[in-house]
Amino acid sequence: MNIEIIRTEDIQEATKLSPENWSHIAPRIETYIKLDFCHSIKLVNKNEILGIGTAVMFKNSGWIGHLIVKDNRRSKGYGKRILTYLCDHCKKNELKTVSLFTTDMGYPMYINYGFEVQTEYVQYERTSDEEYNANINIKHIETKDCERLLEMDKLITGEGREKLLLSYANEGFVYRQDNKITGFYLCNLGEGLVIAENEEAGVELLKLRASTKKQAIVPIGNPTGNNYYSKNNFKEIAKVKKMIYGDKINGKFEHIYNRGGGSFG
Repeated sequence: MNIEIIRTEDIQEATKLSPENWSHIAPRIETYIKLDFCHSIKLVNKNEILGIGTAVMFKNSGWIGHLIVKDNRRSKGYGKRILTYLCDHCKKNELKTVSLFTTDMGYPMYINYGFEVQTEYVQYERTSDEEYNANINIKHIETKDCERLLEMDKLITGEGREKLLLSYANEGFVYRQDNKITGFYLCNLGEGLVIAENEEAGVELLKLRASTKKQAIVPIGNPTGNNYYSKNNFKEIAKVKKMIYGDKINGKFEHIYNRGGGSFG
């Protein structure tokens, strides 16, 4: 039984591990392979892929993404073996904090390993369409805006996600009022990351996001974001736990209006 790097030719086989209620994972695995700060692995026995997982490594923190064990191979310690390998990989790269999102199924393993629950996120699903009226303060991101975006994200999340954000900045939007940027929306970063310094920017960017996205996920620590979704044709469908291992990072969750993804934060 070996741990090996996931290759492009493994994607089709790896996607067969995905639980029924998960969205299609092939695009995310393709993204991991493409990004140089991601380390995706497979646990293999006699050419059978037993499980997969990814370590996403930012400047000062790491994330675990898509840790999945084959349905008929669970409860054999394979998940813990993958998790241990990925956490050790983060440590070797001098990352003192590792975070992840989990459903109830994975929660016991992470708790037993030493992860702690930091907060919860509420997942919503759109029930009907709503007409979108464009806001004049929402503009496409320009190259000159990127420094401000990185500064805002670092202040709010406490993480150095520069490489990730810059990979998607050319397809996003900012909220610019009186020549000051107070929020941004990266529409193609996973689920559609929305970060804002104030409620006006946050809500207006959510309106734009909701015009094209059927699902949303926002931290319980952001009452404005939750209130917007619950009152605008979205229904709550689940809650997921954000867990953390190692040194604590105190994110300002009230300024996160939609996460970027389960493996990116």
